[in-house]
Amino acid sequence: LAVREALGDVREAELRTACAALGVHELRLLGYRDSGMVGAPENDDPRWFDRLYFGLPDPEGSFILVTGLGVYPNTKVVDGYVALVHNQAQRNLRLSRHLGADRADTSIGPLSFKVLEPQRRWALKLGPNQSGVEFSLEYTARIAPYLVKRIVYERQEGQGTSFSHYFQPGRFHGDVTFRGGKFLAQGFVGTRDRSWGIRAARE
Repeated sequence: LAVREALGDVREAELRTACAALGVHELRLLGYRDSGMVGAPENDDPRWFDRLYFGLPDPEGSFILVTGLGVYPNTKVVDGYVALVHNQAQRNLRLSRHLGADRADTSIGPLSFKVLEPQRRWALKLGPNQSGVEFSLEYTARIAPYLVKRIVYERQEGQGTSFSHYFQPGRFHGDVTFRGGKFLAQGFVGTRDRSWGIRAARE
């Protein structure tokens, strides 16, 4: 049985498994946004997003790495980012591309996120780029994701907030490379976050 926040991922995995069993070689998802009920005003808001985030702190405190991806279907944009802090210096990488027909394509240039096992395992990769940061990591969840109560904050000028998100702690294995050195992640504890809806930029 799936908890409510995981149901979409479970249903998509079931659909893909069924297509494979039936010999269907091409599956196209329509990409409907689950921000609320059909007809909800936020469904058409250009700020509507579907985002994922991973946070990886070195347990010895030598660096912290955060990376993520955001899809903005109403403006047909996908963006991604990487930030690494080491020795009081921060390196940033920002990426963007046009949103194509395949919402399941979670890659932007050298940065990619891949589901290995729904709601449990992900592969995170960053290839060569101008920031000098690269990584090849696998995230494994420690527990099921837990949903945070929907955050709603209305403003008179109509630029309010209405979004849902969940957290999922997990462990990372793999390597992170920067400044010519390679750091091995062996069971580093971190977190995954997914959020969807609209959010005022200053909140």
